[in-house]
Amino acid sequence: MNDIFINHEPTISARFISAGTFIHSSGWRHEERVNNSYELIIPLEGTLSLTVGDENLSITPNSIAIIPPNTRHIGTNACSEFIRFNWIHFTIENATTSKINLLTQELLNEIGMILPTFSTALAMSRIHVIVSQLLDIYQITGPKSYLDNLLCNILYEISMQETILIQENISTTAAFQPVKEWIRIHATEPLKLAQLATFFGYNPSYLSRVYRQKMGITITNEIKNYRIAQSKAYLLNTNLTIDEIANEVGYQDAKYFMRTFKKRESITPSEFRQAYQRRHLNQK
Repeated sequence: MNDIFINHEPTISARFISAGTFIHSSGWRHEERVNNSYELIIPLEGTLSLTVGDENLSITPNSIAIIPPNTRHIGTNACSEFIRFNWIHFTIENATTSKINLLTQELLNEIGMILPTFSTALAMSRIHVIVSQLLDIYQITGPKSYLDNLLCNILYEISMQETILIQENISTTAAFQPVKEWIRIHATEPLKLAQLATFFGYNPSYLSRVYRQKMGITITNEIKNYRIAQSKAYLLNTNLTIDEIANEVGYQDAKYFMRTFKKRESITPSEFRQAYQRRHLNQK
């Protein structure tokens, strides 16, 4: 799908309706629905096969889907595994549908919000953090205005990431996007600059220098950012121990991982996990 929701307002005006975490064992199929609001779906485990309008989607934990109001959607088929996903219902003012391939830099400068109907290219760990906070506040019946603000933060985050992705495809820095993507895919592995440079045919010192100039970040910090971001997703959505998470994201020394995490986030991994414990769970 290359549809996007856009508006030309300088700020996002959205209203929170409800949210929760859906869980079910294998064999479940999403029932047919037509909602009068937008629905943001963020899978955590398993694959949600969903037909939205005329499009068949496979929504996995590295993706999001936004279903517009008054749109028929139904499970394409039954889930073959355990399924768990977060969902948020909301309204948003002055949003229209467009095509991503129609955007130019000139048009991009005039648009205040860009939301993809479906994406597998976003940094999900950043989104998970804000969604977890919203679910936490919703569970303790927090103020409606607070929930509206958290919703807008989620939409701003999605819009910002989508805008950056589009700009990168337009700008000359797109030449280094394959390097950035390769780092993202392999960040949790034992990754060396020489290995990366060899793969793309660069001299290591040249790649290091030019990547920092073009992308505004060193390769070492890029790797650390992806590792810490992935560790946040594990902290929020799994029961893995800190040692296990450290190993999963590429740190053989758990203590070094904890020091790195605290240096960047100002809290320990355990404190981060404890900050978001409450959830609203549903099976219908």
